[in-house]
Amino acid sequence: MGGDYPSLYYFGTMRYILVVLSFFLLAFSCEGNVVLILDKDEIDINESLCFSIINNSEEPIMLPNPNPWEILRNDEIVYAPITIQVLTELPSGKARAWCWNLKSNEGILVAPGEYTLLVNTGKLKLEKRFKINK
Repeated sequence: MGGDYPSLYYFGTMRYILVVLSFFLLAFSCEGNVVLILDKDEIDINESLCFSIINNSEEPIMLPNPNPWEILRNDEIVYAPITIQVLTELPSGKARAWCWNLKSNEGILVAPGEYTLLVNTGKLKLEKRFKINK
């Protein structure tokens, strides 16, 4: 094609950019949205899993306790922090972060494999899958 008209490649690239940008805006900046973010999707056995939730809504959310998360493997709880049951506010536009040292409730280092992080925000249950490598 010649002339002043953009190529089909240009339109395909622009459509891809718009789709990616739309997904990013929906996932990370919509009002009324709470986002769960892992520092890494794969970690080594000698690392810690760090993660955070971000309150992108206009209203504060009330967490059911200061540590509303648990780690599961094959739908069974591997680790859940011992915590007091006190409502904890997460204000609008703020984040809360935690780290897990890869130890079970018994204090034993867990085995490599696929795990799920589950965060209960009171109204929402957010989950992310991650992998622990040797």
